[in-house]
Amino acid sequence: MNGCTSCAIRNCYSENTRVGVNESNFATIDGGFNTIEDCAVYTRNEIGCNAYWVAGSDNLIQNNEADVGYKDGSHLFDGASRNLFIGNEFFLSRPEQFSIWVVPSALDNEFYGNTFHVGILNDESPNADFCDEDNDLGNSYLDGAIYQGADPNGGTCPTDLWP
Repeated sequence: MNGCTSCAIRNCYSENTRVGVNESNFATIDGGFNTIEDCAVYTRNEIGCNAYWVAGSDNLIQNNEADVGYKDGSHLFDGASRNLFIGNEFFLSRPEQFSIWVVPSALDNEFYGNTFHVGILNDESPNADFCDEDNDLGNSYLDGAIYQGADPNGGTCPTDLWP
């Protein structure tokens, strides 16, 4: 999706088991207003980037499953602004991997209703949002997955929102 605007990838399966391949399954670079939804990513090589490389803006990444083995789930880099990750599930193999890594210059990104298995959600952004308060929708961290960043609620909704 390099340079793509208003493009959509839906209901797909992306598999990478080739050894020595260093590439992301999906990349949104210099584009915007794209959608990646209802897709599954499966990869098992020991080097590589991640399932979703996001360097564009206003993209919707929803209802996907990323079983990335030794890769990272997603990186949001310079220019990655106003992206929404909702309803995704990330499976990683090692606790030191990044389920999501948000750099300081990636602004106004939102993460709701995602489930992270193993790994680290590394939030370096000054203003990422991890809670849809209108719907009490936060994120789940399972199997030792953790949030690291400035969000006072630890990357999910405040506990007073939950019944």
